Amino acid sequence: MKNFLFAVALSIFCLISTNLAQQKPAEKQYEFKGVVKTPDDSGFAGIPLYFKNGDKSDFVSTDINGEFSIPLAPGNYEVTVRKTISETFKAFIFIQENGLNPQNVEFVVEPNRVCCGDSTEKPYPKITKLAKPPYPAAARAVRAIGEVVVEVKIDREGKVAEAKAVSGHPLLRKVSADAARQSLFEVAESDEIREVKLTFVFFSEQTEKKRKRYSNPYRVEIISEVLGIEY
Repeated sequence: MKNFLFAVALSIFCLISTNLAQQKPAEKQYEFKGVVKTPDDSGFAGIPLYFKNGDKSDFVSTDINGEFSIPLAPGNYEVTVRKTISETFKAFIFIQENGLNPQNVEFVVEPNRVCCGDSTEKPYPKITKLAKPPYPAAARAVRAIGEVVVEVKIDREGKVAEAKAVSGHPLLRKVSADAARQSLFEVAESDEIREVKLTFVFFSEQTEKKRKRYSNPYRVEIISEVLGIEY
């Protein structure tokens, strides 16, 4: 009986040892940071960067300053953006397990003349009127700033059928959604409901002086109560 128990215990020990030997240690990741700019040295905000390593792929979106940070395992990566943003941008980086890795990398992206499109690379509908949201007194009092993203559904006539703020400071969401509802787009050729995202960016006078940004038809920049729109 003792020999039997010893044999069972030995078998369990061998099984555990084998499993532990087969388990690979977690792959160390390196925090890769950088900034995306346009040729005029403006921060390129709100665009996704895709990092491909063999069959693996990951992405990160740039923040309001065009900056990004993403954890990457050691390996070779191809970095791209959607073709609707730029058809020419492509970069390559190498992350080492031990050694010096690139830090604070600056990517320069030449945006297409008409930027940008949806996930299927279908061009967004042209906007004909972009309403001005006010800068709420309550938000200004607590220095609420930053981006508010509003998901918009557009009918055939170009009117906004539905607008919903999905991110951003709570004190800035309602005025952004209300402004989105007043916006107008080009008339569609079919009855298909179109969807876009409008980005309303609220700045204080102090934060506005610190940086330049790339503007597109779906990005609205508000400084105090002054609105600047570039097509």
